[in-house]
Amino acid sequence: MDTKVIEKKKNALTIQVAGEDHTLGNAITSSLWKEKGTDSAAYRIDHPLKGNLQLTVKSSKKKPKDLLITAAKTLEKDAKEFKKKFSSSCK
Repeated sequence: MDTKVIEKKKNALTIQVAGEDHTLGNAITSSLWKEKGTDSAAYRIDHPLKGNLQLTVKSSKKKPKDLLITAAKTLEKDAKEFKKKFSSSCK
């Protein structure tokens, strides 16, 4: 997963994630909205065949980078918990 910083400001961060689509976009923005301090979290995909996700996070209270890292860790934790519960229910 290749990521590239498109724009970095004091209260905003925009990154591009190559090869990703709505699956990651919806998951990470949903996780960002649950984080206290998130003023705005959104993504866009310029062209569905190119699959370059562009994610923007804005916050007036916290560093957008820190919010994104925390949201990603939360998403990872949730995925592991889901995998554990799903695996145990399918035995």
